[in-house]
Amino acid sequence: MGPLFFGGGEDHEVAWRYKQLGLLPEGTFGRAYWEFCTSRRFAFPGEPGGLPERMVFHDFGHILSGYETDAEGEIQQGAFQAGFTRTDGFSFLIFVIVQFHLGLKVTPIAAPRTGLFDVRKVIRAVERGAACRDDLSARWDHWAWVELPLEEVRERLGVPPLQA
Repeated sequence: MGPLFFGGGEDHEVAWRYKQLGLLPEGTFGRAYWEFCTSRRFAFPGEPGGLPERMVFHDFGHILSGYETDAEGEIQQGAFQAGFTRTDGFSFLIFVIVQFHLGLKVTPIAAPRTGLFDVRKVIRAVERGAACRDDLSARWDHWAWVELPLEEVRERLGVPPLQA
């Protein structure tokens, strides 16, 4: 599982493409991704420690959903992913339940926690993900969306507002 969590190796061209998202106008989907990563000191795909590109949908999902990267936000993000994934979305949900509710360390990135399964928040997150018109985990082309305003991307994908 190492490549899943520690990236798929260095690729300077891939990393440079992601870094250039910071040059897009504020309010665009791509700029929001760049801000998300840089404000948290997350490595970009292609950099040492960066997510493999096949997993970048997770961080783009954080931007679309509005869920934070703390433990409570991650369990909601996992539920959001479970909703938009059309094939075996339950695996994302069980992953975050094990890590952030049962307290079993699954990923070397985050510390395990217990008791964070808030039924209402998780169900709402699943519903929001299920409303998404595309399965973001199935080879979704985020590059086709990066120059659009974030709110337009949410609207076109059918992502309901964070606050109901």
